[in-house]
Amino acid sequence: MTRGFVRNLSSSIFLFGIPLGVLGTSVNAYHFQQLLAVEHDLALGLRWYGWVSLALVSAIYLFGWLRHYENQLIEWKDSAKRSFIAAIMLTLLLFWLSLIEAQVLSSQSELALNLLLMLVVLQFILNIYLLSGWLFNDQLDIKALQPSWFIMLSGNFTASILLSIKTPAQLLWLQELAYLFYAIGCFGWLIIATLLFYRLLFYPRFDANIRPSLFIFLAPISLAAIASLFINHEPQASTQLDETSLNVISWIGLSFASLFLVLWLIQLRQFIVCGISMASWAYVYPLAAFGLLLQYMAQIYESLWLTVLSGLILISLLVLISLLTVWLIKSSWADFYASDQSANR
Repeated sequence: MTRGFVRNLSSSIFLFGIPLGVLGTSVNAYHFQQLLAVEHDLALGLRWYGWVSLALVSAIYLFGWLRHYENQLIEWKDSAKRSFIAAIMLTLLLFWLSLIEAQVLSSQSELALNLLLMLVVLQFILNIYLLSGWLFNDQLDIKALQPSWFIMLSGNFTASILLSIKTPAQLLWLQELAYLFYAIGCFGWLIIATLLFYRLLFYPRFDANIRPSLFIFLAPISLAAIASLFINHEPQASTQLDETSLNVISWIGLSFASLFLVLWLIQLRQFIVCGISMASWAYVYPLAAFGLLLQYMAQIYESLWLTVLSGLILISLLVLISLLTVWLIKSSWADFYASDQSANR
């Protein structure tokens, strides 16, 4: 009776936007609680939501590979869709971080280090895979460029941050590895941001169904700014940030992300007309990354207004996740009901 529902259930790679956004928000909430020194663990509920959604999405995606291998392979070969593969690696990096924050794993343990190194190696392989596909694709043109190309860069900056602050301090070679991903991320951001500006200015604007992905603009540069706070410091220095931690990348990242957040908010009607869809999850993680940057800046300057602003972003994220979750449940139930009625007929 439920075969139609299972058959129609999307197994697209875009589903990983759900755990990516939720786990990103859990990191944001965890740091905000530390900033305010409160004991109520809001991040705990978000972590569980992220863990459960990651397990479900992974199972659905694996089921899609088993049943519709050809369709899934098309996504991996498509020049536009393949960029979303990076969302899987970024989600796994955040999953690792959530285990550390929940104290399921110790950041100083050999198991945690080995898991992180495995993810970092996969992230590097992903860089080679995506860059090779873009550089040596004769059919690729400027219209295929999308903000989703930034997701790979977000993964590089996240890897750099984790290698800088969540690994044993005595392993200095990990800091060199952090510099590698940081450099790849900065180089890639300059190129892709320039190309994307060119695409936005001189070619027709993006269709409504992918317009929410413009918010991805906020994520890599916000994470680059956060990484710049730690890249020159000893590991485990996250509680010792001060004004000496700031550098030019910190201010460039904050300024650029702030500019585009204001710009997108002014043009909010361009996003409202898109309605709610799976693409709407693209709002969540970039806002979580920008909010986390504001929290670090608030910590450095002991700024009340930056703390309030980052708190407002966290509240907006919780409201947004709630709305998207309700929409997802209602849409899934509607699909299930329609499939059930079709099977009965």
